[in-house]
Amino acid sequence: MTFPVHSSDHDPTMQRRTSILAAALLCAAAFHGHAAPPETYPTKPVTVVVSYPAGGSVDAVARALNVSLGKQLGQPVLIENLGGGAGSIGAAKVVRARADGYTLLLGSVNEVVLAPLVNRAVSYKTDDLLPVARVGDSAFVLVGRPGIAARNIDELIEFARKNPGTLSYATSGIGTLQHVIMRDIQERSGTSMLHVPYKGGSSQVTDLLGGQIDLTLVAPATFPEAIESGRVRGFGTTGLQRDELLKHVPTLNESKYLKGIDLNSWLGIFVPRNTPPEVTLRLSAAVDAALADDKVAANLRRIGFMPAAASARTGFAEAVADTQGKMQGIVSRMPPEKGEATR
Repeated sequence: MTFPVHSSDHDPTMQRRTSILAAALLCAAAFHGHAAPPETYPTKPVTVVVSYPAGGSVDAVARALNVSLGKQLGQPVLIENLGGGAGSIGAAKVVRARADGYTLLLGSVNEVVLAPLVNRAVSYKTDDLLPVARVGDSAFVLVGRPGIAARNIDELIEFARKNPGTLSYATSGIGTLQHVIMRDIQERSGTSMLHVPYKGGSSQVTDLLGGQIDLTLVAPATFPEAIESGRVRGFGTTGLQRDELLKHVPTLNESKYLKGIDLNSWLGIFVPRNTPPEVTLRLSAAVDAALADDKVAANLRRIGFMPAAASARTGFAEAVADTQGKMQGIVSRMPPEKGEATR
């Protein structure tokens, strides 16, 4: 008996069913496989590493920024304080982190630029951190203990020239920006002062007020009322323009001996070097939007930081490179200091 043979090649109904099944299988594969649309950054909380203890000025900037930054990113922004090594321990953690935008550094000149230059134990380089956005800038103000026998920076320098090694100054450690600024002041003015490195900023202020040390560099917001009233002598700020919080205090640049000095400190967001461009652009836009919040800007000014203008934020990488060149020049001229004991 012969049976008829039916071929799907000639059956329109069967062809349609086959096509529909193939399309369904392709859709399922696309849904479960690599053709699915990628997740949009960020999809989980973002951590900002602060390389100093809670309660300090850098920590205060992070806390003034994190809520607004979290709103812009659509995810919580957490703060992790990881102090030590003049900021290098926290920076090293970010360098080692995955380059995915979930571990950020709120970085300053100390740990980003100076630590790799002055500390042989530091394993990273400035270029290992990618600048994303400039957050703000702060000057230092050179202050003297109550009763110091100099009314202005010129008199202070003249006294130091006549009495080398007599005046003492405190910093937060060898190789910090405070230290570099004070060495630059001495080099420019032809003076020699005694360096007393401390482990932290609060003890410097306590000893200055108590008369144990003669000079230190502090943020303008540390005790503006005491400086304005003359209880603590404000000799000058470190930028080219007078500070908003201390408008009656001249810049060091206005003195006879320190023309051209311009050594303000910036703060900015950094990520590991190989972070994808789409992530850094997203972060940069979020920082821009956060700084445009009037409340955030007012809080930054209150703690002594001038929010970065839009033009400064777009040129942040160039500013970091410029600072690196400037610090390299100063550090190369700094002879080693002997007999220092950290307090």
